[in-house]
Amino acid sequence: MLMVTTFPKYRKSPCLQQCPFRNAGGVTARSGKLSGVPETLPQHCGEPVNQSFIIFHTFLNFHNMLASIDLKTMRNSEYIQFMHDTLGITVANDPAAMLVLTQYLALKAVVTTLDGLFVTDQASPLTAQVAALDLRRDAALNGITALANAYTYHFDPVLKTHADTLSHQLGLYGAGVAKDNYQSETNTINSILNDWNTQPALVAAITALGLTAWKTELETANTSFGTVYLQRTQQMGAASADTINAKRIECNNAYYLLRSFIDSYFTINGGADPYGKVTNELNALIDQYNVLLAGRAASPAPETTPAPKA
Repeated sequence: MLMVTTFPKYRKSPCLQQCPFRNAGGVTARSGKLSGVPETLPQHCGEPVNQSFIIFHTFLNFHNMLASIDLKTMRNSEYIQFMHDTLGITVANDPAAMLVLTQYLALKAVVTTLDGLFVTDQASPLTAQVAALDLRRDAALNGITALANAYTYHFDPVLKTHADTLSHQLGLYGAGVAKDNYQSETNTINSILNDWNTQPALVAAITALGLTAWKTELETANTSFGTVYLQRTQQMGAASADTINAKRIECNNAYYLLRSFIDSYFTINGGADPYGKVTNELNALIDQYNVLLAGRAASPAPETTPAPKA
């Protein structure tokens, strides 16, 4: 990579505005030298002039490179959209032809991962499944309870006895099992099912009252609920704020690396296309987001993620 050295004594020199070489040809990528400019020149502004000095002038002349943006102040949704827009502009200008394909792909990989985490963080598709399975097991438990209570009024004393046994057992767990929180309801239903599978009187009652299919439905719904609930818990753990923040730092580094490569080739090639074109387009994008951030700077609104039902 071309290293450009700044010369303090030249910073305020009038040659910065009047240098006849400020519009010299671009710096050659292989040699780091300006095309069409002699290796050494006699004097300029009272100082010796050489290639390094001219390269410095050319660097200043073409330093219309990528603007800065404060990535850390962006909300997650804005941040991800900005990265997608950056990738879109880059790919439209052919990253392979610009010799930044490796950096482009590295950024794209991190953005893809971050995108998935953000979607998970906002609304897990498993949340709807959890809610549906919870309603399913509630319906099964409430149906069995209602049928057992109905059979306590049965004219057949044998069936009434079985119904009394089952109703008494359900009463031991309370009347509001279906209204408990997810974890508590899961554990209670597991205990009820364990009683039905291990206590002879309850095994007989379930069979005599014709509730075997109901029992199977409750067991299936509760097991399925536990499986999906665990999956959602693991998924939301992966999408925690700490995980997203860590991935944003990784994404920042990938973005800055891509930006530095584009800047370097822009300088080496004297701002010629495609580097001039992609730089202008990216700067237009950055300007839009800087306006957005500046408008919110006076009263920033913190981004919050709703807590999942538990």
